[in-house]
Amino acid sequence: MGIRIEHASKRFGEFAALDDVSLNVRQGELLALLGPSGSGKTTLLRVIAGLEHADSGALWFGDEDAARLSVQARRVGFVFQHYALFRHLSVGENIAFGLRVRRRQDRWPDSRIQARVRELLALVQLEGLQSRYPAQLSGGQRQRVALARALAIEPRVLLLDEPFGALDAQVRRDLRRWLRELHDQTGLTTVFVTHDQEEALELADRVAILNRGRIEQLASPAEAYDRPASPFVYSFVGAVNRLPGQWREGRVQVAELELPAAAPSSLDAAGQVELYVRPEDLQLVREGPGWQATVLATQRSGPRVRLRARLDGGGGEVELELPAGQGGPQHEAGTAVRLAPVRFGVFAAAPAA
Repeated sequence: MGIRIEHASKRFGEFAALDDVSLNVRQGELLALLGPSGSGKTTLLRVIAGLEHADSGALWFGDEDAARLSVQARRVGFVFQHYALFRHLSVGENIAFGLRVRRRQDRWPDSRIQARVRELLALVQLEGLQSRYPAQLSGGQRQRVALARALAIEPRVLLLDEPFGALDAQVRRDLRRWLRELHDQTGLTTVFVTHDQEEALELADRVAILNRGRIEQLASPAEAYDRPASPFVYSFVGAVNRLPGQWREGRVQVAELELPAAAPSSLDAAGQVELYVRPEDLQLVREGPGWQATVLATQRSGPRVRLRARLDGGGGEVELELPAGQGGPQHEAGTAVRLAPVRFGVFAAAPAA
C-alpha cells in the first residue's frame, strides 16, 4: 500500500517541525527519512503513524484518508529505537501482545496466535527463544523481537524510528543486511528514520533528505550521493570540499582553473559561487587542466589513503581520497601535486552573514 502526504505542516510553539512537506511513498518500497536532529524526520514518521497530528495537510494510505483513522485503524507496525519491549513478558508473549489486545470480535483463537508467534520467530531467526525474557537477550535479539511484534498484527505499513541507534557498529551492520532481506521477503511498504547516511544509502530504495522541516531531495541512494540537489545535501551526505569561485557565461573559475558549468538555479548572471567536490572525485594528474597544490598531510585508513593539500595561489585546502596503492611515499607532506576534479557541483554562494 502506498502512502501520500500532501502539504503537511506541524509546529511546536514557534518551531516548525514540518514545513509544507509533500511525499509519495511507493507501494512495497523501503524509504529512508534521513537528516540531522531537528530536521523533522521523526515528526513525519509519527504523523504517518497517527501518534502526532499535522496542523495542516493531507495523509492518504492508498485511496483512504488516513488522517481520519485512529492509530489502531491505520494498522501500522511501529518499531522504536529502544525496543519498548515488556520486560515482564516472555519473547512469545511480547510478539503476541498486539493480537491478544484486539477487540473480542477480532481476536484470534489461542492456537492461531501461537502459530503466528512461531512463524514470526522463524522469520526473524529467533527459533527456540519463545520462553526467554528481554533481559536474557542481546540488543540485536531484542530489536528482532520488537520487529516481530510489529509484524504480528499483519500491518499495512511498517515504520521504524532509528531502529539500530542503540546497537554497536558490528551488530548494526549485521542487522542492516538482515532487515533488507526481510523487507524483500515481506514486500511491506516500509519507512525508516535515521541520521546515519551509511545506513540510509545501504538499505533504502529511495532516500528523502530533510532539513529544517523541509525535504531537500528525494532520490535513489546513488543519485543523492552522485548528484546532490543542494549545498546541504552535498555536505550532509558524504564528505565534500567547498571552494569559492566565479561563474560567468557557462564556466566557473576556481583558483585560476576554469571549468565548464551550468548556471546555478539561483544565479542568472555572473556572480560568486561555490564549487563542491568530493574527496574521491579529485584525481592526481600529470598534465592537462588542474590545480597545482602542495601535500600537507597523508593519512592511511584501511584500503584508502586521504591526502590534505593546499592549492597554490591562495585557493584554499582540499582533501582527496585514493586507493592505498596510489598514495605511497611519493605523496608525503611537502610533495607538489596536480589535482583535477572529475565530478563537481556549483551553487550560488551563500550571502554573507
